[in-house]
Amino acid sequence: SVLSSGINAEYGGKVLEKGDEIKMKQKAGSFTVTAHKNGYFMTLKFSITDDYPQTSVKVDCKETNFPADLAAMFVRQGVELSRRCVVPPAMPKKGEPPFQVKPSILPLAEYLIRDCIKFYPVSQCSICENQAFPLDPKDVTQDIRGALYVEYVYCSHVFHHKCLDRYMKTPPFKGGKKCPICGKRIFHDKWKETPELAEQKWAYQQAKRRELDEVTDFMDF
Repeated sequence: SVLSSGINAEYGGKVLEKGDEIKMKQKAGSFTVTAHKNGYFMTLKFSITDDYPQTSVKVDCKETNFPADLAAMFVRQGVELSRRCVVPPAMPKKGEPPFQVKPSILPLAEYLIRDCIKFYPVSQCSICENQAFPLDPKDVTQDIRGALYVEYVYCSHVFHHKCLDRYMKTPPFKGGKKCPICGKRIFHDKWKETPELAEQKWAYQQAKRRELDEVTDFMDF
């Protein structure tokens, strides 16, 4: 079977570090991984069907101390990556070789463990450049509007909520706001305004502020 062929050595050795754990459940066709970084962790269950690698590996998060919606995002992105290993693209790029099914265990495990669990606890906010996550996982805020809540955008960079909120509401707006790290346009459910509407709101706030400043100056006089 796939599990008995050496997942622990072949896959675990490439993405796991000292203190991480991998447990096999041979009969169930699954294995569980617990990976850590700086006190943050995720326990992930990988399930493999009998016709693997023709079908993609399934993954579920069993436990974590990452913010719940961020952990869910990691898993959704991983599931999509796994799907692409076995399902041909709807619109293949011109000149690409014919699609071939690829084993999805390693790409999925590398993404979730190396690119998420091991990466984000030491990542910086893409704007203020301070560490995105607190040093102590107990200090992580689950308040999605909290100033230091960690926001994840689709280019994979992270921001403090207060930093991204200010950035999204400050000019320039033309063409949409771009990630300051990679230059890709930022799409996020919390900031859905078109560039035109965002600019109108900003102009209104500026006009209001100028009016209040004028009143204050007059009263001080």
